[in-house]
Amino acid sequence: MNKTPNLDLTYLVEAQAQKHVTVNQAIRSLDALVQLNVVERGLLTPPTTPVNGTSYLIGTAATEDWVNQDQNVASYQDGAWEFHTPKNGWIAWVLSEGILCVFNGSAWTDLPNAMFAAQPAGYLQRLSRTSDNDDAAINYQTGFQTHALAGLLGDTNYTVKVSPDGILFTDAIVVENTTGTVTFPQNPSFQVYCNYKQYIAANNWVKIDTNVENYDRSNDYDIGTKRLNIPVDGQYHFEGIVKLSSDGTPPTIIYLTLFKNGVQELFTQTEYSPATTSSNNTISLSNTLDLVAGDYVELFTFFATNDSDLTAALSVFSGFRVS
Repeated sequence: MNKTPNLDLTYLVEAQAQKHVTVNQAIRSLDALVQLNVVERGLLTPPTTPVNGTSYLIGTAATEDWVNQDQNVASYQDGAWEFHTPKNGWIAWVLSEGILCVFNGSAWTDLPNAMFAAQPAGYLQRLSRTSDNDDAAINYQTGFQTHALAGLLGDTNYTVKVSPDGILFTDAIVVENTTGTVTFPQNPSFQVYCNYKQYIAANNWVKIDTNVENYDRSNDYDIGTKRLNIPVDGQYHFEGIVKLSSDGTPPTIIYLTLFKNGVQELFTQTEYSPATTSSNNTISLSNTLDLVAGDYVELFTFFATNDSDLTAALSVFSGFRVS
């Protein structure tokens, strides 16, 4: 056996002439392979002006000076190409991509998730950044296109972002760093109210004119049509409240209900029979609906027998997606 088993370095033999040639060749190989990093991987033709000391991972069906060297490590040293045949488990840092790759016995692939044997103290993986404005996160990709990020992204909260194209990102989950409070920024959640004394005609269903937004987290409430447009399937909880103005004769009964897609949801209806136009004439509802994307929900009231007004700023419609 005249070569080492791992890096294929030639041993010196007894009484060998020109020992320096063998030693220098071994040093060149070590210089290329120890802490292996390569400029690029998968190239099929040598670069036209390689820099001395740079290495490349050759692809399949290489040509020119790299012919018959598929998957080998090509190192440009002292004006010539040196080739090294990788063994199963060799690892290289690809400078152009900023990633580690591993030779699996037949091809170079991205280094898979590391698997560690159990240890009494366990393992702690650290991602450290220079400042709170930087990122320390895990990047999830398909074909090198990012579709999700999870970690510390420009602040000290734990955030999960998603993207359809690797360019535009949306916050999906945020965990506040001091309290641990979890929020879902895109989860529909809104509260709106009517800022004037809305007139309600007798014996007709009338939509509450909730014309002012307190908040609308996902921009799914349409202030023009006074309805929540459902963006995704799920269960949604709604709250509604109206307060009768103290002017005039009150209705004999006040009804409050939700309409889905323009049709009354009967099981959501509540009713109240005011005795006078006192300040206590308030009616509320609280219900959950199973909805699908494309549905819309509105808040309606019905005054029996007598018309009246609603108290300004005290007719409120709110809701959020439960699951």
